[in-house]
Amino acid sequence: MICPRCNKGQAIEDPGLGILPCETCQASDDEMDKIESPEFYSLDKIHRIQRQLDMHGKDILQPYANGKDWKPNPDFVKAYPDKAKDYFSDDQLKKI
Repeated sequence: MICPRCNKGQAIEDPGLGILPCETCQASDDEMDKIESPEFYSLDKIHRIQRQLDMHGKDILQPYANGKDWKPNPDFVKAYPDKAKDYFSDDQLKKI
């Protein structure tokens, strides 16, 4: 079977883990593990978290902005215009 990563080498078939990359790809992974630069790791982590927030941030939007006043959340209405009518009346949507 061909390596799923580089499509050149011979993949390693492990009974417990399944298909693994070839020895060359695994060796390059080991070389990357030897690099000690925590500032790059933390920067990569920050960018990864920001990317996920950009992609999935609207998933946690609440329909109401203030729990006390029960005002419609304008960000929710913009993100989910099709669901806004399930939560708010037409009068409330006009005020946004």
